Amino acid sequence: MSDIRRDELISTFRSSVITKNTNNTSELELFQNEVLRPILKFQQPVLIALANNETLLQKQLKKTSSREDFTIVLQSYISKEATFRHVLIGSVIGLFTEIELHFYLKEKKSCNKRILTMISKRITDTASN
Repeated sequence: MSDIRRDELISTFRSSVITKNTNNTSELELFQNEVLRPILKFQQPVLIALANNETLLQKQLKKTSSREDFTIVLQSYISKEATFRHVLIGSVIGLFTEIELHFYLKEKKSCNKRILTMISKRITDTASN
């Protein structure tokens, strides 16, 4: 399969997120809104399943009594468990087009921070419902 065909297929599953590009919007914010958010929405069931499969994480989360505690435990686990963190990030970057991947590699540290923050929020929000 050619890279162009792959990029077209990847783009078709994403919901349309219209972001107005103003002078106040950074390239990283646009990337977050136009690329990361649709991918995370699409991957939400996968991300939840990955979190639910982490036995140690689930044991720690069961001991939490508030949403704030839940978030703290989740973020702490993600920061300490490199393998889990890399799987979460990989489940997102695997759905980048070639151009998006080049941008990601250029801004890897900032993108990873945004990806993990957004994943944490999605998992917390899902658990709270």
